[in-house]
Parts: sequence; C-alpha cells; structure tokens
Amino acid sequence: MDSDVNEDVVLSLSRNKLGLSVIICCLLVLFLNYPTVQSIIPEWNSNGPYSHGFLGVLVVIYSVWWQRHLLLQTHLQPAWLGALALLLSMTLLIIGDLTNIQQLQQMSLLLVMITVIWALAGIRVLQILVLPLLMLALILPFWSLLQGPLRMLSTFASYWGAKVFVTDLKLDGYHLITQVGVFSVEPSCSGLGFFLVAALLAICVSLFNRLNVRKSVQLVIIALMVSVVANWLRIIIIVVVGAQTKMQHSIVQDHLTFGWLVFAACLLPLLMIIHRYFSDSNTSHYINVTPVSTKVAVNVSAVSGQSIKRTAVLAIVIAILCLGGVLNKYIPTRFQHDYRFNLPKLIHYQLLSGNNAVSMNWQALSYGASRERYSYFHQGNVNFQVYLADYAQQSQGKEMIFVDNRLFNPQRWRQLSLRSLPLTANSILSQVKLLNLRRSNDRARSIAYWYVIDGQYTADNNLAKLLGLKATLVGRPGSTLIAVAIDYDISEQAIAKIALSKFTAALTPR
Repeated sequence: MDSDVNEDVVLSLSRNKLGLSVIICCLLVLFLNYPTVQSIIPEWNSNGPYSHGFLGVLVVIYSVWWQRHLLLQTHLQPAWLGALALLLSMTLLIIGDLTNIQQLQQMSLLLVMITVIWALAGIRVLQILVLPLLMLALILPFWSLLQGPLRMLSTFASYWGAKVFVTDLKLDGYHLITQVGVFSVEPSCSGLGFFLVAALLAICVSLFNRLNVRKSVQLVIIALMVSVVANWLRIIIIVVVGAQTKMQHSIVQDHLTFGWLVFAACLLPLLMIIHRYFSDSNTSHYINVTPVSTKVAVNVSAVSGQSIKRTAVLAIVIAILCLGGVLNKYIPTRFQHDYRFNLPKLIHYQLLSGNNAVSMNWQALSYGASRERYSYFHQGNVNFQVYLADYAQQSQGKEMIFVDNRLFNPQRWRQLSLRSLPLTANSILSQVKLLNLRRSNDRARSIAYWYVIDGQYTADNNLAKLLGLKATLVGRPGSTLIAVAIDYDISEQAIAKIALSKFTAALTPR
C-alpha cells in the first residue's frame, strides 16, 4: 500500500540512527582493541616521526566537520559487501594480535574502522571521507618500513653534499666520518617525520581547495620532494657546522629542533607554490551527490525493507566486532604454564654445567621470557655456551622476536655483522643466523641462534611468526630462542666458525 510521507523526515531519522550506529561501532572497535590504541599514544607523545599525531587528530576531526553539509546530503546505504570486508579486516586484526606485529595491528585497526563505515553508511560516504581517512593513516605509526629507504637516500645525498665543504669526509655504511668526529645517520634521522607531515599538508590543501585527482597527486609529490630535500639539508648543515666547530655547536647536540626549523624554512617556498598553482577552488566536488528531494511519495514497503536491511547489517557488524574481541581474549589463554625446552643429549660434547639462571660473561636479554637458562659444553680445547629463552606465552612487548631483545651487551661488545651460518647435512636446518661481535683488537665472539616453535625449528623471523600463529591457534604456543656463543682470538676465526657450525648441527639433529 502506498501513502504520502515526508521523505525528509524518514531520511533524517534513518541518517541519524545510522550515524549514531557508526559512531558507537567505531567506539566499540577502539574499546575492544584498547592495547593497540594504547601502543599509538607513546609514539604521538614522543619526539619521533609521529610527534604530529595529536595535531593530526584535530585536523582529521576538522576535515570531517568541514564536509558535514556534503555528508548530510548523501543517502546512507548499508552494504553487505562492506560487512564482508569487515570480516576480512577483523581476521587480519586477529592475526596481527596473535602474532604481536604492532604495525599490522595498527593498520588492521584502521581497516576495521573503515569497513565499519562502509558496512553501515555505504560506499559514497567512504568516497567523501577518503582524504580525512588518508590523513588519519598518515598519523598512525605503521610507516616504519619507509625509514630504511629514506635513511639510505639521506646518507648518500648528505655525504656528497657535505663533501663539497668537508673535503676529508668519508662514508662508512651509515657513518659520515670527519677528523673531528663521526656523524651517524640513525633511523630517526631518515626524515620520516618530515615526509609524513608534508604528505598530510598536501592532502589538507587538496581537500580544502577541492583539487582534482591529478592536481592532488602533483601536490603530494612536490611536498614529499621538499620534505626529502629538507632532511638532506639538515644533515649536511649539521656535518659541516660540526666539522668546522669541532662538534661544539648547539645544533650538533640538539639536531631534532634544528631539523624542524630547517623543515619549516623549506615549507615557505612550498606554500608559495601552493598559493601560485594550487589555490583555485574547484566548485564542482569530485563526489557526485544527488540532493535530497522533499515531500515525494515513498513506498512504505521499500522503507520497511531498507529498515530491515539496516538492522540486519548493524547486527552483523556488532556480531563480528564482539566475536573478534572474544577470540582475541580467549585464544591466548590456552597455553602450557610449565613449558620448557630440553636440549638433546650430545654424545661428542661434555656438559660442564647446565640450566644456570645467569652467566658471568654473557648478558642476553629476552623481554617476557618465562625462563632463561645458560649451559656450558666442552670439546677438546673449545668451549661453547648455550642460552635458552623459553616463552610459554607471548604478548606485545613480551615476545621472542622483539626489537628491544638482545643477545649481547652493547657496552662490552661491538657488532660487526649479522650473517648466516651454514650447517652440515645431518641438521634439520640448512643454516642459522650468525652474529659476529668484537670486544678488542684480538678478542671476538660469534653467536649462532634460531627458534623452536611447538617443536618446529626455523631461523627465519617471518616463518617463526607464522609458526607462532599456528601454535597459538591450536593452543600450544610454547617457543624457545636458542643461542650458542663461542669466544676466540681473531686469528682463529675460521676454526671457530667450523666448530660452531658442527656444534649447532648437533643441537638441531635431523
């Protein structure tokens, strides 16, 4: 039966309900994934590349508010495809949580929120919010993969630039060496912060000036080039001034503040370029929105069908979010409290001492390990020391493969290289990782290490994460880091490596 109803009233009520549903579901996502949210705050509160995070949040909120009229003119259409995308993104988030990969957790959290909007509000709303969502992505700390390439580019560009003024400058890896000191281009010196802020600025201009896609891409490229050059200039100036003042100038000590001053100076020509070439506002928005008509006849059965669809999609979205939260809480609770890895019996090596809680000459550090043990073996005139770090259960920051874990004391040893150590044919592994250290001109140490996850051996970090995910899902997440150290005179390096390879093969029998 057809009847005349005011479509404005119907659409307004529907839009308000759906809008409120989107907000509530997004807050539910943040609540259920509070540990991931909590991992973002320290990055925003630091002097690192994501220190613009809090300001970025305000920019994102304002950019959404700035488009409020466009959002109010858009029909909200719940999408089944969005619900399916939400299921996939939630699965990815669970994988990130169970493998304790922080960047994957943060990226998946953003994807979950995007797919919630898609499922409840429709694809047109996502089209309108694409730039604010991209701004939000630029303030989340999952861009660390860019640090390596940016660091390498900055090192080489700064070396050739500074060499014009410092003729005796030498390059050794990421170190710029002068007669008065050594300048290290650390990952924090890669310019990633400048890179992200420049991209954020370009996207803001693209949004507020309503630039088309071609002009937006051009502006982003120009802004990124300016940020990269600004970082090169920062390093070049620091090296030149440091060499001229024998490392006594203030900018050598406080290079972070100086870097932002250089970046701000480089923004001036960028702002002039924006004013000259990218300031014309495009009156026709890139999203084609059909205005809401007033007082037309609406089919009551169609309205009822849309209401049923909205309710069904909302129920599915809430169910997916709650199920994901329950699985994230339940799955890690299944583990063996008394997990312990036992070394195989070695026939050709004599056990001098086993399962010691500490070592007098080896200070390894494994955050979150449920048990750490040192054992000592001997064969002929060669001594081996074995370190075991058992993990009955792993969590974020308390995991077997973690950036802050270390196998040596940097105050006593200097790392020379990280390579692979081939093993003999009777080993289950073809190779393990080999860490080469130096303490003095004639004393050296080599450390071979690998992992055991639920009885499976690997020396590959990525495979270890996948095996850890599988073991966690079946309720047997017990994992162990195994490391073997051998000390030797530098002249006996070749003999020591052979002995270490044989001993490691004996610990990993086929």
